[in-house]
Amino acid sequence: MKAFRARIKSRWLWLGLGAFLLFVIYQNVKTDVPTAQAFAPAMPVNNPGSVARLIQRPYEGLKVYALYTGDIQVGGEAMLDPKNSRVRAEELHKQFVPAMAYLIYHPREGYLLFDTGFGPAFARSSNGDLGWWTKPLVKTRVHAGQDLISQMNRLGVSPSALKYVVLSHGHVDHTGGLPALGSVPVLIGKGERDAIAQPMSLLHGYKQAHFAKVAQLFEVDFTHAPDLDPLGRAVDLFGDGSIYLIDSHGHTPGHLSLLVNLRQGPLILAGDVVQSRRAFHDAIPSGNSTNITEAYTAARRLAATQEQIPGLRAFYGHDAEQAAHALQPPLFYQ
Repeated sequence: MKAFRARIKSRWLWLGLGAFLLFVIYQNVKTDVPTAQAFAPAMPVNNPGSVARLIQRPYEGLKVYALYTGDIQVGGEAMLDPKNSRVRAEELHKQFVPAMAYLIYHPREGYLLFDTGFGPAFARSSNGDLGWWTKPLVKTRVHAGQDLISQMNRLGVSPSALKYVVLSHGHVDHTGGLPALGSVPVLIGKGERDAIAQPMSLLHGYKQAHFAKVAQLFEVDFTHAPDLDPLGRAVDLFGDGSIYLIDSHGHTPGHLSLLVNLRQGPLILAGDVVQSRRAFHDAIPSGNSTNITEAYTAARRLAATQEQIPGLRAFYGHDAEQAAHALQPPLFYQ
């Protein structure tokens, strides 16, 4: 009798495990990601050719608000490539790092967002809207009023006022605020949509459901874009020399960065090209990059730009010290 009961218990255990796995597979095979359209930027007035020439023509009236939307726990390999000889073993530890979003004001075009950090769902639960089964795997810290929408509300900016959301890439700590923004058009780099929509993409850091409300998804193709030396290929977003989309793929297939041509000098929003000032100093990308060779290329281009233009301002992907000392809204960079 005991043996019979043990067999029954074992079968129920395996059935339960099978049902759980089927549920997880279903959640990660179905796609909520809309088909991407090719983005057609405005025709640029001129091509500066280099960052050095660009800074001679700053664009008046631009503002950048740095929104610190919470923290996420990551392993050391997410911050630095563990195979790099300049990375010390003690640097490769689990840590909480900031998730940032940047609200940009353009005097003619209105507002746009670069990345979305974490939305209200992450203020309610430590794993946000990622699903109950991710609870042991994902840990975030978002205080009441810290999420993206709460900060935008305090600045008097509603989601309907946004012209675009530009995503450096599709990982959850960059798209967590997307569901609360409704149907705002979203721009991503070419190749990123396929990475997000692949089966089981949550295992690679993507949450397809974050894109469920996106009515228009645009992919930026840098194939024929001119160089903005030494950053690489760049697209003039509004055609007026104010904001440039920078091809910085490597961390993910369609990773892009942003250069905002502010009055007080250009500000680079690097995304996850490098994760911190320490990583930037040695041009070391994240160890969990999709293409580590291309990731190093993007990191070295960013470092070369800093060497060429001393005092150049840049926000890195997840720098805790930088987030703590950033101008707090309603203060802004200009």
